[in-house]
Amino acid sequence: MITKIKNQTFLALLFMVLPIVVKAAEDPLDSGEIDPPPPAPIDETIVFLWVAAVLFAAYFFYKRNLKIETK
Repeated sequence: MITKIKNQTFLALLFMVLPIVVKAAEDPLDSGEIDPPPPAPIDETIVFLWVAAVLFAAYFFYKRNLKIETK
């Protein structure tokens, strides 16, 4: 059960963080335009970072609570 939760958490974080990393790593010169547009800010995808932070905090406190109950 715990490994399933770990796997699902990892996959959720991966799919939330991957678009942010890809968007931040885009090279505007690859588009072939003479004057490339300025790089897009990451502000519009900050929601994904917040969700990832909340999930990580929930996972951390879940693990902490689990260790306290098993002692």
